Amino acid sequence: MKKVFWISLVLLLLSAEPAIRSLVLEKLYMSEMEKRYIIHSDYRLLDEQEVINYQGNEIRIETHKKDLKPEKNHWGDHIITGDVRILINGVKVAEQHAQAIRLNPKEHGEYGETHIEISFFDVVDTYLAEEYLAILLNHSNNYKEVKQLGDQRYQMIKLYSDGRIENEHFTYASRTKLQSYLAKYVTYTWFGFYTSLHYQTATLIVPIFYPFLTFLIGLSGVLICGGVLLYRKRQWRPIA
Repeated sequence: MKKVFWISLVLLLLSAEPAIRSLVLEKLYMSEMEKRYIIHSDYRLLDEQEVINYQGNEIRIETHKKDLKPEKNHWGDHIITGDVRILINGVKVAEQHAQAIRLNPKEHGEYGETHIEISFFDVVDTYLAEEYLAILLNHSNNYKEVKQLGDQRYQMIKLYSDGRIENEHFTYASRTKLQSYLAKYVTYTWFGFYTSLHYQTATLIVPIFYPFLTFLIGLSGVLICGGVLLYRKRQWRPIA
C-alpha cells in the first residue's frame, strides 16, 4: 500500500507541474499583453488590387501570375491562384507565392468570392508610447500545403504614421510575446506562448491521458492509499 501511495504521489506531481505551471504562466502572459497593448484586429479577405490607407500611407495589394485554371484546395474548394504582393507607398515589402486569390467564379458568382487572407492590427504599445499598424503574413502555407506548427515562417510588418517600416521575420520557435499573440490569427492551429492547451483540439494522448487522466489517477491513489494508511495507523495500538 505504501508503494502504491508513493507511485501515485509521483504521478500526481508529474502531472500537476506542467499543467498548472504552464496554464498559470499563460494566464499571466495574456494579462501582460492586455495591460501593455491596445489592439484592434481587422482580419479580412482582400480584393485584388485593393488599396488601404493608414494615416496617410497607402497599402496596395497586387496579384501577379494568376492561373485562371481553378485548383482544388485542402477543403475541396476550387480556387483561382497567384502571387500576392504588398506595397507600402509604392515599395514592395512582402510577396507570397501560390496563394488563393479568389474562389472559382463558376461556383461562386460571376467574379468569385475574394480570398486573399491578410491580418491587420492597429497596435498601441502603452509602455513605449508607440502606435503602428501591424500586418501579419504566414509564408509557410499555400493552397497546396499546410506545414506543421514548428515549420511555420511568419512576417510582421510594422507601419508607423510617419511612413517608417519595420520588417520582422520569425518562426514559431523564435517568436516574441507580441508576435505569438498576433501570429495565431494567421495560423490554422491557434497557439499560446507557454502552452496551447487553451486552443488545441483534445486528443487521446494530450491532454486527455496526460496530464488530466494521469493527474486524476495520481490524486485518487494518494487520497485512497493515504486514507487507508492513516486509518491503519490510528487502529494500531502498542501491546502493554
